[in-house]
Amino acid sequence: MNNLKEIRELFGATQEDFAKLLQVSRVTISKIENDPDYKMSDAQKEKASLFYYIGPEYFYDKKLSNVAKEAIIKAGKKIKEHDNISHQDVVRGLLDISTSQAMHNYMLSVKILLAKSEDLTIEQLEDIVEVNNKLGIRLKTLLEAKKATNDNISLTQSLNEIVTKYED
Repeated sequence: MNNLKEIRELFGATQEDFAKLLQVSRVTISKIENDPDYKMSDAQKEKASLFYYIGPEYFYDKKLSNVAKEAIIKAGKKIKEHDNISHQDVVRGLLDISTSQAMHNYMLSVKILLAKSEDLTIEQLEDIVEVNNKLGIRLKTLLEAKKATNDNISLTQSLNEIVTKYED
């Protein structure tokens, strides 16, 4: 399942808009939307989720419900109302902050929610915990993917080192 083209069209973005965000060509976006073997990386899915105001699970894994479609349309219309700066520039600006600042903002947000916990209902706290758990799973998935890539690089390097011993 690939909902990317439908999401982009519902939002009112062009392939060029989306390409600018991911810093790829429009042709790459066309491949991402149409070629079942050509998918976004996990990090690209996270960028796209910031852009479209929707969870990354909707891009490939989850069918778009009517509620999700309405949310995408509403977000797209809201963005169009504030056209003094492009939406992809805002999202890219968010991504340009340092890792240290992002971590500080994350911890600050969690601390604010913890400080407000006495004023929250059980349902609100359950929602916060669910969001935290889902984001944690996504972070862990990104970590595991990065570790696997590094392991593959290390394996290739060590194999190359062994092979070069016999190149005389």
